[in-house]
Amino acid sequence: MLAPVMSFKSATRAEYLGKTVSRSINRGSALSSKVTTVLNEIRENLSVKSLKNFEQPTVEAYADYLKDRVEEGNISLRTATDRISTLNTITTKYLEKQKLFISAKEWHLSRGSQDYSDMSISSEVHQQFSEYLQQQGTIQAEALKYSIGLQRKLGLRARESFSIKQTTIRKALKNNILHINRDDGTKNSKPRDITIKIESQREILKNALNFMKEHKWKSLIKPTTTRLSHSGWAYRQVTKFREAINSNYNFHAERHSFAHEQYANTWKEQAGIAVDCPVVYGGNNWISYAEEKTSLGEEEIEKIDKDIREEISHELGHNRLEITNTYLGK
Repeated sequence: MLAPVMSFKSATRAEYLGKTVSRSINRGSALSSKVTTVLNEIRENLSVKSLKNFEQPTVEAYADYLKDRVEEGNISLRTATDRISTLNTITTKYLEKQKLFISAKEWHLSRGSQDYSDMSISSEVHQQFSEYLQQQGTIQAEALKYSIGLQRKLGLRARESFSIKQTTIRKALKNNILHINRDDGTKNSKPRDITIKIESQREILKNALNFMKEHKWKSLIKPTTTRLSHSGWAYRQVTKFREAINSNYNFHAERHSFAHEQYANTWKEQAGIAVDCPVVYGGNNWISYAEEKTSLGEEEIEKIDKDIREEISHELGHNRLEITNTYLGK
């Protein structure tokens, strides 16, 4: 019996594997094209080049990649759902690995109306993961601990939290504005600014900087390791942690936590009192809640709310209010 085709180390090999997957489950050229697209995206963005290397971290990292593309407006939720479906075809039907099935709904990538539920991770679970990494006793795990702190406190994407440079942090601590650019791994090389508002944001920046200085690293990636390699390792740690405590932890949820805290702190800046965003408030009639908290009128509350959402939209890096609303609620 011939061994199944596994390699997609080039675009040509990906196309051939796409046709092989389609034929093996008696499907037509439409599926072949979809499989080829998914394999090319995984190879180019996750540095995985063979189905032999398909593990839980691979499928989760790909789901995270799709979430970023939806937020950037590069693909629709419908397209993301189709990509997840194609991925599941590869893993469960061609590879026959049911454990690699991934739910589009659980990753908030299912088509239909926007999801305004709370997608953040609690401080308790964040702390559990930090302790889990600390207990590993390795320099790489300690670096990841600082990366997830940067994701949570400053809204960095996973790749940005790995790639952020010493020089970037030094300037941020001096100016109270974190300016990240292509050297720090920003999406599509687009620069953006995150305003430092509270001491805990400065603290995580100081801790990350001190770690880099101590170990003579330019970023939070070991000098002898590539970003893609480090990213694959980091996603494997998330998978192990999820299995260890039966948690739904994921990197993307840390950015939701940032948006919630930044929203409340910006309200405090502008109105003298912190106001929770609708998804954190969790009740009906958020306007009445905000009126009671601030003693402001509805019109002024709506203006401040819109201004803050626009600011956070820029800080998250997608510059789209409809996406910001999925972080903060409506």
